[in-house]
Amino acid sequence: MASPDDKGSIVSSYFVEWSTTDSFQIGTIYNATLSADSVSSYRLPSYNEVDEVFNYYLIEDLIPGIGYFVRIAAMNEAGIGPSSHSTPLSLAPGSKPTDLEDQNGVTITTIAADASVSVMKSSSTLRVSWRVPFRSNGFDISNYMLEYWVYSGVSEVQEIVLQSSIGSPALGTFTLSYGGEKTDSLRIDSSADDVKSSLESLSNIRSVRVWRSGTNPEYKWTVTFV
Repeated sequence: MASPDDKGSIVSSYFVEWSTTDSFQIGTIYNATLSADSVSSYRLPSYNEVDEVFNYYLIEDLIPGIGYFVRIAAMNEAGIGPSSHSTPLSLAPGSKPTDLEDQNGVTITTIAADASVSVMKSSSTLRVSWRVPFRSNGFDISNYMLEYWVYSGVSEVQEIVLQSSIGSPALGTFTLSYGGEKTDSLRIDSSADDVKSSLESLSNIRSVRVWRSGTNPEYKWTVTFV
């Protein structure tokens, strides 16, 4: 509202009231006394050679969907002046956010192994990216819900055995291949965990369980595809 005529005594403060009823007698009623120096204000552009200062005050924590009435009175040494009433207004209830920006949803990228990301972590991690919605439609966005799922795995069991002369200890290394991809070299005496990590580094294997039995040269690794 524009600053009123002070009637000879300078306006020192404003008395602001807001209520859920236009009578300000029943319902929910609030008020605040604001120093004239503390009220946020700005000067409107000149109109008809009048350059008035307009004040504003933020009424917060209102309930969306309920109508509110506001009245404001200026105060000086003589007391509170007549009130100026507003027309009723209500906050529109917020609704769900709009679609994600660009309307293209989510993009997924792989993470390359580097000094801070191990090969194992790189092969089992995806980066999900998205832009914020165009509009939040009334309320700030507090959370994002991320859902992901996997297709059914392969129900399969494979056995890995060494081809060596009975009684002669096997020496050297070996590699494993699956779906056209090969693992790095593995020691002849590789543990079950070593074989599991090596197999899961392949892009076409999601998860396996491995058990090792026997002794050299009759090692046997039983691999279950989970």
